[in-house]
Amino acid sequence: MCLSFRLPTLNSSKSALLSLAIVAASINLSIADHAHASDMVNSTGDSEFISTSDLLEKLIPISGDEGLVTERSIDLDIRFALGSAELDHASLAQIEALADALASTELSDASIKVYGHTDAIGSEESNQALSEARAASVVAAILSLVEFDTARIESAGFGEARLKDPDNPESGVNRRVEIVAVYQTVLIEHPDEQSLEHASSIEVIEVVPEEGMMIIE
Repeated sequence: MCLSFRLPTLNSSKSALLSLAIVAASINLSIADHAHASDMVNSTGDSEFISTSDLLEKLIPISGDEGLVTERSIDLDIRFALGSAELDHASLAQIEALADALASTELSDASIKVYGHTDAIGSEESNQALSEARAASVVAAILSLVEFDTARIESAGFGEARLKDPDNPESGVNRRVEIVAVYQTVLIEHPDEQSLEHASSIEVIEVVPEEGMMIIE
């Protein structure tokens, strides 16, 4: 299930906008079997802050041994209120850094996926619902902070289906928000010298003789 949002552009400060998004995205879920040890563990300790520059480093496309890597991702420790999709105020700075990174020119060609993940505490159904709501809450917060084409961003939840540490299904490392930047492959028919001159340093060119076409990723 994917969720997308359209929010009006507001002229308030970032902090005010984000506070509004937190209130608007406060989806108080009735998940009695999940609102216990899972979130209690998640709410203890300091979360790891990742700066805008570090986020960009993890999400911009790179060239690897097999050509251009067209999908890159990073896991963020974004906290929420107990058993709900309401963003914790401790995560405000991380959300702002993420919004700035996603709105940068370096990621302008990427489609953004925001995925919610939980641990295996509680039922599969409640974990699925919670992961979807929390991912949607992050997207709503991003759209409240920066001007962003809503067609380029979507959210989805995977519950406990994609555990980061399968050997420890109840571990806190499994509770995370995953940000994925996806870069599309562009097909150009009958390329000329001008199109080649405009190819950037990260583009990988593959000639397909039998088709008379060129693929630029």
